[in-house]
Amino acid sequence: MKLNYKLLFLITLTLISCKAKNMDEKFDWTGTLSAPEEYPIEVVEGELSGEGFGQNFEHWGIIAPGWGNEGGTVSVGPDTKNLPDFLGLTWISFVEKKVYSGQFQLPKEKLLALFKKGYADIVDPKKRNTYKSIVVGLAPKGQVSLWVAGDGNQAEVAHFVAKDTHIDTAKVAEEDKYMFTKKYVEESLQNPNVIAPETQEKIRATGYPEASLYTNIYPQKYNWQPKVILPAGYTLKFLQLMMCNGEKEYTPTENNALAPANRAIPYLLSGKFTDGTNEYWFDTVITNDREYLSRMQKNGTRTPIPLDFDRNEINQLYQKQLDKNVASHLILQINPKNKTISMNLEQQAKVFPIQQFQFQLQDYGNEH
Repeated sequence: MKLNYKLLFLITLTLISCKAKNMDEKFDWTGTLSAPEEYPIEVVEGELSGEGFGQNFEHWGIIAPGWGNEGGTVSVGPDTKNLPDFLGLTWISFVEKKVYSGQFQLPKEKLLALFKKGYADIVDPKKRNTYKSIVVGLAPKGQVSLWVAGDGNQAEVAHFVAKDTHIDTAKVAEEDKYMFTKKYVEESLQNPNVIAPETQEKIRATGYPEASLYTNIYPQKYNWQPKVILPAGYTLKFLQLMMCNGEKEYTPTENNALAPANRAIPYLLSGKFTDGTNEYWFDTVITNDREYLSRMQKNGTRTPIPLDFDRNEINQLYQKQLDKNVASHLILQINPKNKTISMNLEQQAKVFPIQQFQFQLQDYGNEH
């Protein structure tokens, strides 16, 4: 009998331990969708689900916020829930006039590690925050990317490929049949609320970006470090990066730089610095589009990859002139008094001035 009591005691402890562990591994998260601005999509049916919870993606409308950017969020379910381990989607790609479908098992251990690690708080760098969103990106050729996101930070989790499929519209619910009509597709591609007028104009002039950008070019990573050079007396508080693979960093800095890391090529670098009295904010975007930053100011959530980014000199440098096995540095030199910013890409003794970028520098006055 003593042995049975001991066995019962051990089983009870194990169950309590497992239950506690599962409670610790629940998080407050929500799922959302993303797609390139030039390649809008609409989900026919889809779900991001885990033990005890599933988030539905049906009837979300047309999604085209820019690659890696969130296309809205819906808060559903309990405050904390298990992380998802399954993703199933069927969606329409308007430009390609195709339907893609796929079911994928998610790397839950990697998701859990990312949620537990989190990221540094922008105000108190000693504090760690955790991610709040799981972003599902749908690109041409059935490409699917998964990111975790929170407070301007976004980390890549996994990639999948869905299959080109056929849907029997006779079996589609009446309220959803509109999605499969030629009229709806054409009107959507011409809708300025779906694809911005300036983007439509660029597409008419130069065509759609190559679909292979999202599979072969933008996902590539290089060992590089961002640095900001400021005059004496000025200190960089934090730096924000947006990379072409959908990853983002919004991080406190040390010695006016972030640590070297394998990153995709950035298209947007922003940050805040101070002279001890006044605060300043700067934005730099790697493009020849002189209107990009003014549009961004009107709608700060709209930061798509510039349409000319794949043809920009920085892409050519990374792909054709830099040694991929040697670390490089992207240097921003800022002169607040003259309101100028220069950009160089450096690798060992080689220095490449970057000319094809736009910037803005703003003085927000007294920081106290």
